[in-house]
Amino acid sequence: MDRNFHGDIELLRSKKGPNCPIALFQEVVDLMLMEENSHIWAMIDVKLLNPSSIFADIEKILRSRNDDLKIFSTRFILGIWHPKYLPFAKTYLPDIPIAYIGVSLKIALEYFSCVDAYNVMYSSLAWNKEGRNFVEQAHQAGKPVFVWTVNTLENAKECHNLNVDALMTDKPGYFVNFFGTNNPGTFEMTSLSWWYPKWFVSLYRRMLSWIVHILGRYHLLKYGPLENVNFEM
Repeated sequence: MDRNFHGDIELLRSKKGPNCPIALFQEVVDLMLMEENSHIWAMIDVKLLNPSSIFADIEKILRSRNDDLKIFSTRFILGIWHPKYLPFAKTYLPDIPIAYIGVSLKIALEYFSCVDAYNVMYSSLAWNKEGRNFVEQAHQAGKPVFVWTVNTLENAKECHNLNVDALMTDKPGYFVNFFGTNNPGTFEMTSLSWWYPKWFVSLYRRMLSWIVHILGRYHLLKYGPLENVNFEM
């Protein structure tokens, strides 16, 4: 649902105190540039409904703070769901790294081989053995792997075992504290194979992975073709 910022969204406040308004992107940039926040980086999640002009808008805001966009290369990552955005990202923000965001490892490998990082749905990695191979191959290419959205301890432990680089979560403080005091080489995990035959677990995970891939591809196609990406504005 589209809503206007002025006279609508600008009036909203967070439920928990202090009751804060929704920050503008330029306000987030200013916050990131404070010296005490120099260790923080953020991902800009470009949604499927966003117009391609958003990349020019991001460039304009960043240049208003510093004309040398290279200083933002370690502070921001462009998160992209559809390959149609890749030409715009590379044209307007060539110094900002790009991450694929999505639910399908196959789509990530087929259409986003040129990106600098991957941000994939937790279940895409957890449901099949290809998840570990995907992380290993990405790391061999020097590309970090992030996972969303991880809110349970068991899922976070599995991500640790998979050697992912960051978790996208609604509970950052909780997991920072947990991993700050609990950081073994590998966590012991409860396996489905304790309750079901290994062949069933393998088939179950492969079927779920295939279904997620098909649905993910179908959803992306509603926003444009995946092949033959061009610079149409």
